[in-house]
Amino acid sequence: MPSVFISYSSKDKDFVFKLASDLKYRGIDVWLDEWEINVGDEIRQKIEEGIEKYEYFIIILSTHSTNSTWVQKELNAAYMKEIELNKVVILPVLVENCMIPKLISGKLYADFSSSYQTGLNKLLKVLTPNSIKSENTFDQLSRESLGDIANADKPCYRSILIVDDDIQLLNELGRYFEDSGFSVYSTYGIQEAIELAERNTPDFIFIDLWWDYRDIKKIKEHKYLSSYRRLKKVAPNAKVVGMSPYDDTINEIEEELDYVLKKPFVITDITQLFERLL
Repeated sequence: MPSVFISYSSKDKDFVFKLASDLKYRGIDVWLDEWEINVGDEIRQKIEEGIEKYEYFIIILSTHSTNSTWVQKELNAAYMKEIELNKVVILPVLVENCMIPKLISGKLYADFSSSYQTGLNKLLKVLTPNSIKSENTFDQLSRESLGDIANADKPCYRSILIVDDDIQLLNELGRYFEDSGFSVYSTYGIQEAIELAERNTPDFIFIDLWWDYRDIKKIKEHKYLSSYRRLKKVAPNAKVVGMSPYDDTINEIEEELDYVLKKPFVITDITQLFERLL
């Protein structure tokens, strides 16, 4: 599992929490001060340990961070680590036009300033090159086993509803199933998913179980949980597959699912899943 330490200014907190959550969502271990430092901890020591332990160092580049003494000190430590290891450690993330620190002025950065998704995709190419989002993954793996299921005499195994707010994953997974012979319905919204399920009665539902990290301990009261249950009610015969990177999430709702896919996953995991479901 790749791991990242995120260095940032507290004034960029909203962006940082979204990025950190998106990375954790994809199975990446993230060090963030508010997640790792508790009351009574020695702050400087915890930061030094985090930079040393975690594989990559993401620096959020903004007008706030480039003027932060703390961020500069963290960057210096990461730079020394990069020299010592003689490998890429520092991954610059640009969120707005600003002065780039001289230490990393020659590095290519992931540009989030004009498009969040474009910047995220570039960052993920480094962090998860072999994940399900790898450009060649689907072409390299056989679709024969799923094709046999989709084209079987039993019509009840021919339609799939995919619900996920990761648009790239949604599209690639959808294309994979379509190429295998399935009818695919997909959406990133739970309400639209309910409407699609009512109209099309899917045989399988692949549904993202992403929960805000602050709500994991209270997942049974999560604001979206009732909607997920409603989705199951409108398609009572569908086999429901939950997708999540978090064991806590899975444990709380597993009894309501037919199967669980732990993110990140690869296509062979899906073919094995169908072997168990059918």
